[in-house]
Amino acid sequence: MNPKKLALIAAGMLISTLVHAQVDVPVSSVSLEFPGASTVALHIGGTNETVIPTPFQIAGLEGQSRAWFCMDPLQRIYYGGGMGATVIHYASTNPTDFDIWNPSSPGLTAARVQNLADLFNAHFPPLADNALTSGALQLAVWEIANEFSGNSFDLTTGAFTATDNAAMITLAQSFLSSLSLPGVQGLGNVAGLSFLIDGTLNPGGDLVQDLVGWHATPVPEPSTYGIAGAFGLVCVAALRRRRRARA
Repeated sequence: MNPKKLALIAAGMLISTLVHAQVDVPVSSVSLEFPGASTVALHIGGTNETVIPTPFQIAGLEGQSRAWFCMDPLQRIYYGGGMGATVIHYASTNPTDFDIWNPSSPGLTAARVQNLADLFNAHFPPLADNALTSGALQLAVWEIANEFSGNSFDLTTGAFTATDNAAMITLAQSFLSSLSLPGVQGLGNVAGLSFLIDGTLNPGGDLVQDLVGWHATPVPEPSTYGIAGAFGLVCVAALRRRRRARA
């Protein structure tokens, strides 16, 4: 077979392994990272919500992210051990499946996904960080995921705004403003992002908040290692055949 065809087949095999799986998470595995964080008033279009802007921790998924940040504050989150063995079923880990709340909302476009990677790469808090920084990151995530196309990332104007927590909002705005800086823009590795999309509470079926997590140095799955190795071997074989043909 032509060496170029072999390389293309191997590349296709590698891409095909990057599937977006379904994930089941026991409600008892989900907890608030900072349950005592100060609340913030959110304004999404004509909807107002008072929320605790804290990320979540999910036992068993620490390898994908130490903390998980909500992207849709209009949906509920279930956590703690008070609901028995109830499971949250996430139908997808593909960011393109993120449901927009308004036709003018961009969803998780490639540009917005890069924004999230840049945000976390520059500002993701260490383990010992506090509720203020984590809450500010959560506000920034909401702005990136929900602000309309063409609007600047500004928590005081636009389709998504926040009030009633000046210190947290000011810090979140500094994070958002940094996304255009040379030392931040485009430097986040999108492969470090993990997504939990289209969650429903089984067996009730209630919609659950979509989440994004961050792992600074993503580790490929074992199957990916195997196919990547096969791809490398095919490329080596193709090069050797070319050299022999030229000799």
